[in-house]
Amino acid sequence: MNLFLDVFWMSEDQERKAAIAFLDRFFAMMAPYGNGETYQNYPRRAQLDYRRRYWGSSFERLLAVKHKYDKHNFFRYGQSISPEDGRTTYSLPQLPEGIETEPY
Repeated sequence: MNLFLDVFWMSEDQERKAAIAFLDRFFAMMAPYGNGETYQNYPRRAQLDYRRRYWGSSFERLLAVKHKYDKHNFFRYGQSISPEDGRTTYSLPQLPEGIETEPY
């Protein structure tokens, strides 16, 4: 089953907090019916355990591929394939001046 729920708010901080709280309550309510995994095309910044939730048993193989082909972590963003403890083992590449090096 593929279940998607999105929330929206205008610019008020109170509306944002209420919308996110609703989303969190909904996912908590649905958790007993799922398998503990999350479809990675629906990312949430607050998803701290995303590595196992997104990639499940494939995570170790994906991390090995990442280490082999992207040793300097050039292809990255906030929830990229990375070690589970959150520490990066990569060094940033030396890029020509003017090329953006910060992740999105």
